[in-house]
Amino acid sequence: MFYKFIDDYKEKLSNYGLVFKYIKWQYHLFRFTIIPFSVTAMVTYIAIISKKYFLAKISGIVFVLVSSFLIITYFVFINAAKKTIRRRYQIEPAGHLWRSVSYQDFSKKILMDYLKCRGWLNNGKLGILIDLLYKESERRKFPPLFLPGAIIALAIPVWDKVLEYLFKTGKSLNEVLAISGVALVGVFGIAILLGMFKPQFEEIKDGLINRQSQRMKEIARRLEQILLESPE
Repeated sequence: MFYKFIDDYKEKLSNYGLVFKYIKWQYHLFRFTIIPFSVTAMVTYIAIISKKYFLAKISGIVFVLVSSFLIITYFVFINAAKKTIRRRYQIEPAGHLWRSVSYQDFSKKILMDYLKCRGWLNNGKLGILIDLLYKESERRKFPPLFLPGAIIALAIPVWDKVLEYLFKTGKSLNEVLAISGVALVGVFGIAILLGMFKPQFEEIKDGLINRQSQRMKEIARRLEQILLESPE
């Protein structure tokens, strides 16, 4: 029964069940664009470390193009989600955000109706469900894929190789500093990009490597909110 609830949550009660399954191509296009994004970033990194600068230049260009495409697919996905919510549930999105307060209240009501139909809408059974969900989350836990801090840390040996290469090619100190500054801004830009899209990356990890831990925690947090607001 517990695992049936998890399956039902995904298909009927989650954002996927309420919105994303109706815009599958936009949803999956955005999610899986992270694959070439990650690959080109890693190839560029390895090429610089290995002093394969021609390969690094080519992969770097591809990386910039893929990053731009990632941003475009993100906005396409957001717009599709807003249109779906407006059309199916007559709920107006809040500006750029598709998960407005009205949508969150609506999804909460759907979840509570589901729990009520199964006789689980009481403190005792909600507490048991929450405990099971956190235990299941730990069981399915997988190391995080994207950490902005790690991206910046990995960039340190890249600076070393790039600076070494630039000095060997006879670049002046000012030129080296200018190029390094641009590269530094680029790395911080990548870190910020990853931070902005962190919720989407969590969903990507879910789908690509079968990591369900985050979903278990999401359900548990929603049940905790209902439990806190319960009059019983």
